[in-house]
Formats: sequence, structure tokens, C-alpha cells
Amino acid sequence: MKDAVDVVSFSGVKILGGPQAGLLVGRRGAIDELRKNALYRALRLDKVSLAGIEATLELMLDGRGAEIPARAMMLRTADSLRSDAEALAESLTAIEGVTAEVVAGESQPGSGSAPGVFLPTSVVRTRTSGKTADELAAALRRSDPPVFARIQDDAVLLDPRTLLAGDAERVAAAYRALP
Repeated sequence: MKDAVDVVSFSGVKILGGPQAGLLVGRRGAIDELRKNALYRALRLDKVSLAGIEATLELMLDGRGAEIPARAMMLRTADSLRSDAEALAESLTAIEGVTAEVVAGESQPGSGSAPGVFLPTSVVRTRTSGKTADELAAALRRSDPPVFARIQDDAVLLDPRTLLAGDAERVAAAYRALP
């Protein structure tokens, strides 16, 4: 196997759904050589990150990978996301000065590790009276808790794929609290 790969690197968060980490796997000799590099000490993971990776791998080995939030988010279908988007849009349109509609969209799970990979989704396209999309997005980032959204075609887009249980109400609360 003269042409085999000695080392592979990948993202712990994108591939495993675990903590933010750059991981290296490969032949022992190649990994041992990398450990001799002075950057190894500066770039190695801390104990908390290692514990997170260990817990993530244990879930996956136990066949419980769907319990990992990032993996569960990436595995959701566009159909399952549509109902969440519709519920969020309904709660936002009940707020004076806010318009919201559900439109087809795409989630990008990792532009660095998976450029050009997009997952079909339904997004909530929002606007508020008296604010540009940039102003709305900035105000949402300053809310408590902060809401991060993307801007596209002069509107703020909210992707329900990125929301955990209870987050939709917190997003609506951020819109209600807008100045």
C-alpha cells in the first residue's frame, strides 16, 4: 500500500457533530512525527474538548448519533422543517410591524469543510417596518439572547434547522423587543 494516505484531517464539529476541533487520524509513525512539531503544544485540544469528543464518539458507537444536536439538525428533512418554519412565521406576523413568510431555501452545513454542499430547507423571510435588513439583523444580534440570521434579497432569513427546542419562542421574543 505504497500509495496509501498517511494522515487525514477533518472537523470534529462538521463530521462528528461534536466540539469545535481539528482532528488528525492516521498511521502511528506519521502522527508521532506531527507531535514532534513545536506547534503541537499550541494547537492540541484541551481536556474539555477531548471529553466532548469522547462523549460524541461514545454516542455514535452506541448507535445514538441522532441524539447529537448538530447531527440531528443536519439530518432533518425539508418537509419536517416546513412546519417549524410555518409556526415561527405565524408567531412573527402576529407582532406589529413584522412581516414573515415561509420560502424554500438551503442550509449550508459547513462552507469550509463541505463547500458547495447545501441541504434543502424552508426559511422564514422577515422584514420590519422602519428598518433595513442590515439594521434588523444588527438589532437581532444585540438582543438577549442574540439572534444570528442571514440577509438575502433585502430580507432577514431565519432557518429553523438551526433552532433547538424552545428557540423559536426566544426568536419571537427578540422580535417583540426590537426598538
